[in-house]
Amino acid sequence: DLNTERIRLGTGFSFTEAAESGVLAMSRVRVDDPSGNLTIVGHHEFRAIDTACSWQRLFTGYFADRSIKRSGSFLTGAARIWDATVYDLNAALQFEVIRGSTARRPAETDTARLAWLLGSGFLGPISSDASAVFGAGEDLDKQDYRGMTAGDVLSDCAQASGCDYFVAWDDALAAAVIHYYLPTRAFNSSSLRISNVLADVDMATVYAPDSEATLERDPSRIFSGVYYQYGDDNAAEYETSAGVLAAIGHKRETTVSDLSVKSSTKAARNANTFLSEAATDEDTITVALPKVRPADVNLIRAGQRIEVKLTHLPGYTSYTWVRVRRRTVSQDGETQEFYRLELQLSNPKQGGSRVRHRPNRSPDGEVDISAGSAITVTL
Repeated sequence: DLNTERIRLGTGFSFTEAAESGVLAMSRVRVDDPSGNLTIVGHHEFRAIDTACSWQRLFTGYFADRSIKRSGSFLTGAARIWDATVYDLNAALQFEVIRGSTARRPAETDTARLAWLLGSGFLGPISSDASAVFGAGEDLDKQDYRGMTAGDVLSDCAQASGCDYFVAWDDALAAAVIHYYLPTRAFNSSSLRISNVLADVDMATVYAPDSEATLERDPSRIFSGVYYQYGDDNAAEYETSAGVLAAIGHKRETTVSDLSVKSSTKAARNANTFLSEAATDEDTITVALPKVRPADVNLIRAGQRIEVKLTHLPGYTSYTWVRVRRRTVSQDGETQEFYRLELQLSNPKQGGSRVRHRPNRSPDGEVDISAGSAITVTL
């Protein structure tokens, strides 16, 4: 317990959580150690709590690298500062290696495979609770997951179903749980709204964004065709989208490789799922909410859907459901009176898994971020 005097008001932390295909978000926290007697252990769980909110957990994650240095006001003595990186709960998807004969899965649906995963005992610190897991009933080929991780299983399932997945803290269960469902599912909804219409805003149930609310429309994921390689013998399925071809007026194609798929039927299904998800621009709204009360700070969390009305953004001029892909929380000024939430929002109708392969692994078992990994890092 760091008590209330170890983290400096306004500058001591900025916590980011991600809820998109298991990607990993990283943040930093600065801890004062005036007596020089504090020890922070790498990979140890880290949690931040604000008791003013009904959902008290502000952030849950794990310590990574730590820099130990002087405070600017000390030249002698033992006083020091720990400048630590913390990563969010999605890291736990890679913590434990799957073993045993049951890891050799037969052909089955994503629903059945996830039920096996939750009961497998290979989830590390993640709960086996299934209350946030909703399989799509999509057929999967047989697969041997020995030596892989829960993240690998979820990636395979998501590629077939178009579901999103991530790990989030559940205050009611007092545990980290897996979320897996279609982004359009009416589930995990915030009780708050965001609007830039003055008559709507009460700063209690409806918060106003700052003036920089921005919509980015990215066409980079739009493809008219995909060459979907599968299996171990360079087999492939080629699928096209007549709608995209008509819309953009020319071919734009890509290649996807997935060794977990063993049959042409499943490869064609995954290819068409890919094209369906890649049929339109990807909308990303970045918005910040200043002056959020401590009682409300955790009523908008990563992974939740929330209604927004932003009259300057095309397609969002009336209340529209979006998903919170990323949340960053910090103190709004050198005070405990207010928080600032920075949100990255996506249109759930354009959702689905963004992961098209498993994370690459180096010989020592670490995730290789540089080599096309499914994991991204944000500081």
